[in-house]
This record gives sequence, structure tokens and C-alpha cells, in this order.
Amino acid sequence: MRPLPFLSIVLGSLALLAALACGGASASKTAAPVAAFTVSPGSPIAGQDVTFTDATTGSPTTWSWSFGDGVTSSVQNPSHTFAAAGTYAVSLTATNAGGSHSASRSVTVAPAGTFTLASSAVANGGALPIDYTTDGSGASPDLTWGNAPAGTKAFALLLSTLPGDGTTLYNWVLYNIPAQATGLARNSSGGATAGASGHTLTIPATGYAPPQSEGPGTKTYTFTVYALSGNPSLPADPSQVTGAVLSQAISGMTLGTAKLEATYARQAPTAAFTAATKGLTVTFTNASGLSATGWSWNFGDGTTSTDPNPVHTYATAGNYAVSLTATNAFGTSSPSTRTVTPEATSAPVAGYSYLSASGSSTLLRSGHAIRFTDTTVGVPSSWSWTFGDGTTSTEQNPVHIFAVPAAAGPDNTQSFTVSLTAGNALGTSTKTQTVVVHQPEFNLYQGISDEAQSKTVSFSGFALLTGNLNAQTFFPPGKVADYTGFQYLRDNDPSGMGHNTSFVTRVACNVINILTTDQLNQLATLATSQAAGFRLYGYKRYTLMKAFRRLQEGDLPTGTTGLNVDTIKAYSNALYQIDGQISYDRALLYASIIKGMSPQQLDYLDAMKGRGWANWPDVTMDTVRNKMSTLPKDVNVLVMTYAGDIYSWYAGSVEADVYFCPERHGTYYGGFYMKDAPAIGHEGYSISTTLTAEAGGVLLGLDSSNKSAIGKAPYFITQSQADLMAGLATTQKSNLWVGSTNIVSIRTQIATLLRSLLLPGTDASAVKSQVLALSGTYGELDGENNYNYAKVFAAFGKSLSTTQTTALQSLRSSIMKGTYADGTAFDFTNCTTYYLYSDIVTSADIANYVDPLATAPLFK
Repeated sequence: MRPLPFLSIVLGSLALLAALACGGASASKTAAPVAAFTVSPGSPIAGQDVTFTDATTGSPTTWSWSFGDGVTSSVQNPSHTFAAAGTYAVSLTATNAGGSHSASRSVTVAPAGTFTLASSAVANGGALPIDYTTDGSGASPDLTWGNAPAGTKAFALLLSTLPGDGTTLYNWVLYNIPAQATGLARNSSGGATAGASGHTLTIPATGYAPPQSEGPGTKTYTFTVYALSGNPSLPADPSQVTGAVLSQAISGMTLGTAKLEATYARQAPTAAFTAATKGLTVTFTNASGLSATGWSWNFGDGTTSTDPNPVHTYATAGNYAVSLTATNAFGTSSPSTRTVTPEATSAPVAGYSYLSASGSSTLLRSGHAIRFTDTTVGVPSSWSWTFGDGTTSTEQNPVHIFAVPAAAGPDNTQSFTVSLTAGNALGTSTKTQTVVVHQPEFNLYQGISDEAQSKTVSFSGFALLTGNLNAQTFFPPGKVADYTGFQYLRDNDPSGMGHNTSFVTRVACNVINILTTDQLNQLATLATSQAAGFRLYGYKRYTLMKAFRRLQEGDLPTGTTGLNVDTIKAYSNALYQIDGQISYDRALLYASIIKGMSPQQLDYLDAMKGRGWANWPDVTMDTVRNKMSTLPKDVNVLVMTYAGDIYSWYAGSVEADVYFCPERHGTYYGGFYMKDAPAIGHEGYSISTTLTAEAGGVLLGLDSSNKSAIGKAPYFITQSQADLMAGLATTQKSNLWVGSTNIVSIRTQIATLLRSLLLPGTDASAVKSQVLALSGTYGELDGENNYNYAKVFAAFGKSLSTTQTTALQSLRSSIMKGTYADGTAFDFTNCTTYYLYSDIVTSADIANYVDPLATAPLFK
């Protein structure tokens, strides 16, 4: 299995994974037993003692039997007598500390005095196991008969079938069975004489001819034992005694017959093999049964074979998962897999190379996947990597991500000493190199800096003061459940196209194009189930938006003096738990799909890593339209979002998942409308990456060159106003990233928990409960920050003069007007409709959420 790029980061979060382990299943757990039992005799008669023998595996400690006639038992190996003839459903439930398991079978009881024939290998009318056919070992089944008629002097046995031409074919002709015999053991004729088989492929011509059921369909095979009044007169040469000859000879001396019918249909073979290792060479011996006609071997090192018994020499020692698939005219087996371990013959000489996901060995970025490839000479069996940043790996070819941010030097780089120690039973060797890593263009710590936060929060204030509730309702869908690193992917796109409207489309269409129908259906099913919760999250935001606008406009509920911080925190807690549930459900499915992807699908995604928009395949909506055509609009939008998430999550890291642009918080004020509204419906429109800083800087008393403009035209922002707005960066800092409980820390914990779903053995229920609890705390911190934003925005608005208000409105108009590439003019200065995310909705849709009764509890 290929190493995943997130692995080193997840394993580095030792404290969190330890918490997961404490909350999950114990390291070892007793497995539940697998119930099974045998019945002797297999076809009893009424009034006869029947022995039931436990054959359960897994060390059961208690047994619960039900014999189908109202009688039960807790004995391990009970005996039971059925009083009357009939068919009884007998069941056994076996239990140990690990759980319980049940097995059942039908037992047919013949009336007293009935001559019976049975086998432990197959019930009357059941399917004959492959072991007793030419497709298996060709064994003859054990047979037991009883209650033979009085006067029986000998027995004879015939195994017959009708192959389809109307002529009876005899697979087994057996006579001279002594009168005291009560059956035949497996692979035994009991000393009797075997006559000629009518099966043309049987060698030798006498004896048991295993069924082989030539051609399609199910064949019925009948075992018939004859109770004879004497020994028949037959040719001395057994090869002359055919089934027809024996039938004729005993026709006048048969006292009674007992029959057992079994069915068999030829099918695909069952693959099996053994392996013998000598040094680096392994000899494989096929054990797939007689019916296999083709063999497909995968030696686990990228090489294959179609020989039935290949001999393969490995280039290096190690553990290799070898699989064999066998075929015949009736189908293909499931793979049989086992691990082989070729051994080294000399100590290795360590060596390695490294490349970024884009194929560069020189431009390596922190936060991006870097693949290290073992080039050790010799036959290593172990690898020990140290990456110089406190993390290690024992994979042969690890993918590593140097953390964001790096402690970069003057040239925005940091050097790491990376070493590989390769070893085997004969010794070790170490190779050390210096790896230079560049800081990414955008990272989390830039986003939470005082400068970035001041301008972003001020931009939110500018949007609120110059806009209306309609504009506040616009919110990008990608801001919901954003723990997959998609924002990091956009901001650090090497092509600089991350904020072009075609970026999301190209990412999503590439992924959808390689998904199977089943994988796409899984996404559509999740979208259908999440659509209501997704909408609810959007709608419930309106109550906070309306409350913040009421405070800004002075529209306070009667008897109140301002916002109630505790109520807002509680409301935001509940809101973020909706986000947490959405995030968990998505991550659970993303992990399942990624872990189930074929090597070809993973190779496709690997080829996209680090290359950016301009170098990705130009897969358009037209290419995937047929796949998406049956999906409703809201499901379609969600599936596109999911597809983009799958790629960014697979290609990213915990750091990328935690990263957010500065405006991830404070999203209730209409800033996204100002940035995104002109882009709606205009493929290829690039959203300005400087708008937030430039417009936000105005309320901080800065001009477009980031220099002081206090008191200068046209905005005349005063020093006290600028200080009021700038103070928010300090006010929110504790909740954002400085305090003992903060948003960055919680995002890191949630992102790491969600990524743990990609690892085998993760307790998903423990992840879910922790994610929801953390999400609630996240909501309280974000709610308190927004409470502080709203208070300052309201105070700032009251301080504005008419001249300042007019100037700020003019600035808004200049930002929201423009011309598209085709020459069409646009003007989004005034937002005239409500939105649910980026879709227009009516006022009726949000009425309950902005009603005075809904917003009043948020005031004190």
C-alpha cells in the first residue's frame, strides 16, 4: 500500500492520538467464536439416539442448543432422541468473552423402521463440497447407513447421475460389502470390490470417479445403498462389472434401498499456494485444485507471472504481499494472498533521493508533500529516517511534509538535516543530506498575524457599515466543514489561479472524472443526506447577522441595552456543532473512498500534486456532465464541493487542513458578497486578492500603499476611530491563537482527528464525539469574537460623520462596479436579494430566523 502524505504529520500528533487510543478499543480483544457442529447419524430414524458434536472454533465457553422440537441443552456435545419423523431445524449458539455466534442445519428424521443413508460431508439434497469432486482433491465422502431390512446378507452401492443425454452415468460401483458393515469411511471402500466407472475421464477405470459436472448448471448425484438377500453372481473381472451389470444382477435380490442425493455445479476455482524462500529467491507452488486452467501471480514488487509454479528472485529483502488468482472456464477466483520474506545476503549501503510533488528537487515548500525514495545499494530490510524537524519514519519510501511555518532565514528558507539508516541482519549504513525547504506563499501564521487580522476585521466592519442584511447573507459554501485544506490549496496555487472561478471547477471535475459510478453514488447519497443540515447551518446564521445589524442600526429590543455575550456563545456553540457533524460525516466518507481507490486513481491524483491549475488536465463540466446530469442542483453543488475536498485532503496535510484565510472568522457582515458577487456565473473571473487589505485599511486610517492617512481626504478617519478598529486584533487574539483554549489549537485537534479516519483501526465513534465537543467550544470562541466585532462596528458607525459615511459609500460603489472581459458592465453596489450561501432566496425563506422573536434572546 502506498504511503499517504499526511502520515508523518498525524503520527507526530502523539498526544492527540494517545487520547484517541484511550477513548477507543483496547489493543487486544478476544474474537467471538465461529459456531459449527456435526450430527451422527446424519439421517436418523425416530426413537434413535443422535449425537451432536461441537466443532466450534475460537474457544467457546458456553453452548446453547435448540433441537427444533422444543427441547434445548447447554451441554457441549449432547445426545438427543427425536420422538417423531420430520425435519427439524437444529441450532447451536456458542459464546465466549468476545461475543456469540450461531450455526444451524436441518436434520431429517425418518420414521421408525426406515432404511437410511447419510454422510457427514453433505446433507440429503445439499451441495456436495468441492473436496469430493474433480475440482478438489477427489475424495470419496464418508457414508453411514442404518436400520437395514431383516435378512440382509450383503450390501452394494451405486453413485449415479444423469449427465443430460438420458443415459445413467455411474461414478461409483461397489459390491461385496459385508452384511455387518454400517458405512464407509472417507476415501475408503471398506474392503469391498470396486466395479467399473462409466466416467470416461477416470483413471483407473475402476473405483470412485469424483463428480465433475461438465458444462454449465447444477447436476444431481445419487448415492444408493442396496440391502441384498445374498451375494449376486457377477463377472470375475471387476472392470466388467458396470453399474448396469450390477443393477441387473441384484434386481431380484434387493430387500431395500436407501438414497442420499447431493448436487454440484462447477464454478471458479479456489486459489491457493505455498512458498519456499531461499535467500532472495522464492519458489511458489500452486495448490489451487484440479479445475484451475490459468494463474495470475502478483509478487508484490511490481512484477507478475502466469506460470502455474513460478520461481521469483526479489531485488531487495523485505516483506512482500504475494497474491495468486486462478481461473477456469467457469470464472475467476478471489485472490489468495500471503506474505513472503526474502532475505539479504550482505549489509546495505544507504542512499536516497527526494522530489517535491511537482517533480522538483530544489523548490521544496513547507506544507507540501516531499517524497523520499530509498536508493540503497544491497538488500535492506529496515529503514530509519530522521527529518531534522523532530519527526521520524520507518517506511522505505516515506512522504514527508515539513511543518508550517518553518523558522525561515533571510531568504525565506530553512535547512533540515535528513538522514536514512538502512539495515539488515548483516549490518547498517547511514546517508545524511541537507534539505532546503521554502516557506509557502501563504501560511496560517501570516493569516493570524495582527496586520492581516486588523485589515480583515476592518473589512468586515466596512462591509457591515456600507451594506445591508441582504449582502450579509452571502456566504461561500466552501467555508462549511473546511478541514480538508482546500483554502490552503487555493491560496498557494503555483499558477496563481486559486481565486479564479475556474479553479474550483477544474479541481472537482478532475476528481469526478476518475471516480467510479459507485464512488460518485456514495458522494451523491451523502449530499442528499447532508443537504438539509447544510441548509440549516446557512439559515441559522441569519439570526446572528440580523442581531449584529440591529445593534449597528440601534434597533434594540425593548428593555435591552446591547448584545448578550453568553447567549451568543451558546447560539454559536449549537451552530458549530452542525458544522462538526457535517465535517465528520464528510471525512468518514472521504477516508473510505480514498482508502478504496485503485492504484490508477491514486496515480492520477499523485500526478496533480503540487503542479497547480495551469498544469492539471483541463477537465471541464462538459466532460463530466453525463455523470452529474441526474443530480438535483443542491446535491450537484455539494458533490462538486466533496470532489474538491477529496483532492485537497489527499494532497495536503494537517497544517493545510488547519490553515484558514484571515476572513474565515467574522463572516456575518457581508464581506464575501463584496468579493464574490461579481464572480457569480462568470467562469474565469478572478477575485481580487488585495481587496480585503485595501478596503479594510481605510477604517484603520491607511491608504492603498499601507501608509497613514489619518484625517486625510476623502475618508477623514480619525486616530481614535482607527485605534478603536485596530484594537479588535488584540481583543480577539486570546480566543484566536494565544489563549490556553484557542481556535487554532481546536482546528488542529479536529483536523488531526478527522485525518485519523484514514488510518486502519481508528474508533470512528470516538472521533465523532470528540469532534462534536471540540466544535461546540470552537463556536463559543468564535461567537465571543463576533460579539466583540459587532460592538466595535456599532460604536464606529455612531462615530461617523455624514462626510465620512458618504465617502465610504462612494468607496463601496467603486469596488462593486466594473466591466467583465466581454465588455459587459456590472454594478453590485446595492444587494437587493437574500442569499443562502450563493443562491438567491426569498425573504419568506429566512423570515423565522430574522424575526424579532428569534433575535431578541441575543440581547440583554
